[in-house]
Amino acid sequence: MTEKGAKFEEVAAKVGAKVEESSDFSRTSPPPAFADVAPAVPAAFVLTTEQPNSDVISTERGYYILQLSGIV
Repeated sequence: MTEKGAKFEEVAAKVGAKVEESSDFSRTSPPPAFADVAPAVPAAFVLTTEQPNSDVISTERGYYILQLSGIV
C-alpha cells in the first residue's frame, strides 16, 4: 500500500490475503468479526479519509490491516 495508486484488494490478492468488509459499527458495538481482535476497534476509529489504512495489527490468530471505506 506504500506505492502510489496501490489498490487494497489488488495488494491483498498479490499476497494471498483474504479481504472482508464489515457492516457499519460503533465503538461500543463492534462487528462479530472483531470479537477476538481487540486492537481492531480502536485502530478503526483513528482512520481518516486522508489516512484510510491501518498499521498491521498482530494477534494470536494472524495479522490484520484495516481500510476505511466510509464514515457514517
